[in-house]
Amino acid sequence: MRADVKYRACVQCGYEFWGTNKFCSKCQMRDRICDSCGTQFRGLTKLCWECRKIERVCACGRAYFGNHTKCPACSKPYKYENACITCGVIYVENSRTQKCKACRKTERVCVECGYTFRGNVRKCWSCASSIRECDNCGESNLMGQGARICQKCYRANNPEKFAAYDSAHQNSRRALKYSATITGPISARVYRAIIASGPCVYCGDAAKTVDHIQPLARGGIEHESNLVPACVACNTSKHARLLTEWDTAKVRRAVSVSPLVAAEYARLTA
Repeated sequence: MRADVKYRACVQCGYEFWGTNKFCSKCQMRDRICDSCGTQFRGLTKLCWECRKIERVCACGRAYFGNHTKCPACSKPYKYENACITCGVIYVENSRTQKCKACRKTERVCVECGYTFRGNVRKCWSCASSIRECDNCGESNLMGQGARICQKCYRANNPEKFAAYDSAHQNSRRALKYSATITGPISARVYRAIIASGPCVYCGDAAKTVDHIQPLARGGIEHESNLVPACVACNTSKHARLLTEWDTAKVRRAVSVSPLVAAEYARLTA
């Protein structure tokens, strides 16, 4: 290993990485114009991903089409066995890090919205995600940073991986709704009526879900006075945030069109 390669912190975001640069790979990425085809992309090189793909011959003799120096069979990532300096657990990763994934997840504040979350990135999931077309089904969905396929397609391709998670999530969600119920469970008919009552109160798009104005995880109740129609993107982005912690423009629109949202916002800002 070269002498100047060491474990360092990015001078811009503070992210710790192995390398020789002062900035991490994410901070080096910026919007560029491809020198070959003229398309705009975000990356570190002068050519876009498609223009860098050429026909190559690997050292093993296999012919392949791509932008790597090795064929897919020979370019399998190396695995390093590391010992976490915090908890001492032995873990295996593709890079030589000093902390395991659990210890790298600390309580952080999102640089865009100020939301407090646990993780090892600068932005929360809602701020790092955007609406893009899925490479698999072609539908526009809210996807996280760097994701190429939507969550629905990813779950369909990995059913065993999410079987236990889905069961645990449904049980915890059911328990949360039961503890927040004050006048009995709300039927599916009421949920359908709320969805059909109008467009999304936050952005005006077609409503496909029901949002709890005060999230159940933050003390909200399972009652019609706490439910409004919302689109999938707004409901996912809002997640477990209060109205004062979320997008100001969308909350302002919801306050002007929904008396229920206006009452909750007045209570929070009182």
